Amino acid sequence: MKGTAVFIHGCHLESKLVVDERTRRTLTWDDLVIGPLDNLRGGGRATYGVLLAAREEAETIVFSTGASQKHGVPEAKVTYTIVRSMDDWFAQRLGILPQDFRQWLDARTLLDCESQNTQQELECNLRMVYERGCRRIFLVTNRFHAPRAYSNAA
Repeated sequence: MKGTAVFIHGCHLESKLVVDERTRRTLTWDDLVIGPLDNLRGGGRATYGVLLAAREEAETIVFSTGASQKHGVPEAKVTYTIVRSMDDWFAQRLGILPQDFRQWLDARTLLDCESQNTQQELECNLRMVYERGCRRIFLVTNRFHAPRAYSNAA
């Protein structure tokens, strides 16, 4: 749909979320953002968000946050770089060639490397996509983060 954007919000690179107190099962940033790759829909924020962007024919994908860094590289760029390196995985799911996936992704990607919290992410992301004419927006986050994102967006 014309005018569609997908926001893939950040999740601090050192995230560790205990999901089962009894077993102490913990999810890391990789689990939350990339997720298990053994299913067709992608299990993390970034993998699901990119597949959603393809399904919804989004013109813009925003990878967000500069609140955490890895070796001096903001999370938004880290996430984008990992997603771009997964060209075979995405291409297989989308039924296209890996180089076509990279070209498709590059043409749509905006990086928000400045925002430091959810409120700033929403403000920055909205400003970026509004300038591109996007009026339909999907925010991709996790269940535990959605209430905060929703309250910041209201």
